Amino acid sequence: MARESGSRSAGFRLEVVAAWAFAAMGIGAATPSALAGTGLTSGQTVSGAIDFLGDVDTYTIDANAGESLLFALADDVGSTGFSVWVQLFAPGDVLVVEDSGTGGVELTASGLPSTGTYTFVIRELSDDSTGGYTFTATIPDDGVVDANNVAISSGQTVMGMIDDGDIDTFTIDALAGESLLFALADDVASTSFSVRVQLYAPDGTLADANAGTGGVGLTTTSLPATGTYTYVIRELSADSTGGYTFTATIPDDGVVDADNVAISSGQTVMGMIDDGDIDTFTIDADAGESLLFALADGVASTSFNVQVRLYAPDGSLADANAGTGGVGLTTSSLPATGTYTYVIRELSSDSTGGYTFTATIPDDEIDSDNVAISSGQTVMGMIDDGDIDTFTIDADAGESLLFALADDVASTSFNVQVQLYAPDGSLADANAGTGGVGLTSTSLSATGTYTYVIRELSADSTGGYTFTATIPDDGVVDADNVVISSGQTVMGMIDDGDIDTFTIDADAGESLLFALADDIASTSFSVQVQLYAPDGSLADANAGTGGVGLTTTSLPGTGTYTYVIRELSADSTGGYTFTATIPDDEIDADNEAITDGQVVDASIDPGDIDTFTIEAEAGKRLILALVDDVASTSFSVWVQLYAPDGSLVAAGAGAAGVDVSGCDLPTTGTYTIVVRELSADSTGGYTFSTTIRNSVVTFVDINSVLQNWLNDYTPLTGPGDCDRDGVVGFADINWALANWLELCP
Repeated sequence: MARESGSRSAGFRLEVVAAWAFAAMGIGAATPSALAGTGLTSGQTVSGAIDFLGDVDTYTIDANAGESLLFALADDVGSTGFSVWVQLFAPGDVLVVEDSGTGGVELTASGLPSTGTYTFVIRELSDDSTGGYTFTATIPDDGVVDANNVAISSGQTVMGMIDDGDIDTFTIDALAGESLLFALADDVASTSFSVRVQLYAPDGTLADANAGTGGVGLTTTSLPATGTYTYVIRELSADSTGGYTFTATIPDDGVVDADNVAISSGQTVMGMIDDGDIDTFTIDADAGESLLFALADGVASTSFNVQVRLYAPDGSLADANAGTGGVGLTTSSLPATGTYTYVIRELSSDSTGGYTFTATIPDDEIDSDNVAISSGQTVMGMIDDGDIDTFTIDADAGESLLFALADDVASTSFNVQVQLYAPDGSLADANAGTGGVGLTSTSLSATGTYTYVIRELSADSTGGYTFTATIPDDGVVDADNVVISSGQTVMGMIDDGDIDTFTIDADAGESLLFALADDIASTSFSVQVQLYAPDGSLADANAGTGGVGLTTTSLPGTGTYTYVIRELSADSTGGYTFTATIPDDEIDADNEAITDGQVVDASIDPGDIDTFTIEAEAGKRLILALVDDVASTSFSVWVQLYAPDGSLVAAGAGAAGVDVSGCDLPTTGTYTIVVRELSADSTGGYTFSTTIRNSVVTFVDINSVLQNWLNDYTPLTGPGDCDRDGVVGFADINWALANWLELCP
């Protein structure tokens, strides 16, 4: 006996059996088609009962070849002794599929073999029990809408209920090639309640399926046809009931979801993923541009996993990522101009939580929270949850942009990413790091507004930062630039995210000598020094711990040169002292004029370069002998002799002592002796004397050598010990003569 009532719809499994023996049921030679059955429509929910031992109920439904028939039945008998047996027969009494179970039974018959009337036969498996049942049979196709079907639109959130023997169906229109995204959460705490979701195409074929407890997600890409798609929702074993909430979304340019939010570049947005929720946000962008995205969730548990997908205007997937705590996307070279859609959902659809995100297009259109900066300006900022900060600076093609950032977060989990975008939106440079980030972007591609984009790499941490961006050129003086003169000793300090600049005027062809010493004992503090020419091109560079030295010869142009000083990794601070010297006929600030034969005592201080000037005639020979008072071999003195025109005549370096000789001096005038420590990281005293002699060998020269032997200028080993072996003898005369010949052949 059967009782009928309206309800919902859904679907399941296939099995084909070629032969059927109805006599085995114990009802003689009667066939299913010969029995009077109750007619069904797709989606109709029916209540019935096995009223007496041996009772058999039959139900008929019309279906077409190739379609699917989905069936779900739940009994109302608590005992495992009551087991329902369900069989489905095709026209001609061919068994298609069958199953039995206690509590519930489900059938999925896909690809039906013929068009006509199909018969469901229901009875108790052992014919020894009675009880009631409720079931639904559904045909998911484009031509038949179930009695209780619900038509939905993209982005609509729907609540439903799976009752006993229930199958629910929901239809949505979509175009071929589009994507359908689905997220469902149930309200049943027990793992015994498992929801199955199936998506059927307009022709009734299965397009996608999934099942799960707590939540179910589907991502169906490249839909096969244009038409009405059917979601079929039912309980996996058909023996449990419960409520659910879901959202289905089509991310494309032509359909805006019911709860979609249009956003602008740089806007920070807060959202909430509810049960079975899918959120969409649209933003307009041009082909070739980049879209940068950072999201942080407000859920401490790792079970909350956010998935973010970006769809292009044509509905194709442009980018995707997922993560706990935070999600970041960098989508470069966008394929088309139009509206892009960010789709945000919980990956397993079984958790809820809030989130904050920012989407940014780095181009010449200014973001809502953008800050315009100038060269040399030091800026403080803060990365909040889901935050992307942008800063713009104007620069010319061919120039360089130097950047140093330090964060104020001690943990290595806070990782700052910095990207530099050109005026056309293309990526010019990028770097990331914990503690500090540095960029040196040379030969900028175009004139216009450049954009620095700063965000936390994994988008799951927050913290403050300080940075400086500098353009070293002749036309723009940085806000905190210091103008220096040749020979001036300068003290400075590298603060968090700091870049210091110092400018000095020099002529083409001259040399610039530089020595810097820092005041930090740790090797983690590494100073980088770069010298930029008046046209902004890099002329020289070096880096080191303790000290940095540069010798830049043959300067390429006349004008203002810029020294740029920063900490190499941008994550340490400290003080420094330096001197920059141009060895020419212009006297340095601390220069000392000396005379032939004068003995000079001096000291190299941190970052020091000493200069001494002496008058000499063309064709003469200038001999310099220097000894230091530092026992360690780490202190190495470097001596250079420059002509009046600034050209290098002779040079030498060594620990303990240095001998330098300039033979056949090129011109009459003021010669400059430059003394500095080779690595610029040590200090100490020294003594030297100079001798100016003829370049032609005469008896006077021999007498001078002998006299020099008798009055050795190295008192450490006693008078006359020229070879410093501790013994005065003929070997010293040989050494003096050989040394004289070697220095001035």
